[in-house]
Amino acid sequence: MTKTLNKMGFASILEVIVSSIIFMIAAVGFFSSVSMLRPQATDSTKKLLALHTAKQVVDDLRAQVYGNMWTNAGSPLRPGVLHQRTIGAYTINYILTDVPGMPLRQMVLNIQYPD
Repeated sequence: MTKTLNKMGFASILEVIVSSIIFMIAAVGFFSSVSMLRPQATDSTKKLLALHTAKQVVDDLRAQVYGNMWTNAGSPLRPGVLHQRTIGAYTINYILTDVPGMPLRQMVLNIQYPD
């Protein structure tokens, strides 16, 4: 009887078990890769929000640029001094330095954001 069923296109129980195992391995791989995408998207959102907050600080500093702000003792634009700002959950540290041989200043900015 099994020879008759196999000739008509029916599979043996062993073929069904093997194909089920292959399907399960493929499904586990697919669902694990999909679940890995979610934390990366969340991390990217946190980084973008931190970057946007830092851009707001730079825009605020740009609006304060005028002659005597570079030398005032309490100025946020004073070069050579490490400045720190906390905006919400973000801590932003920056320092302005003179570029040697040029009439320019360089800003190094560091953002710390919550995990």
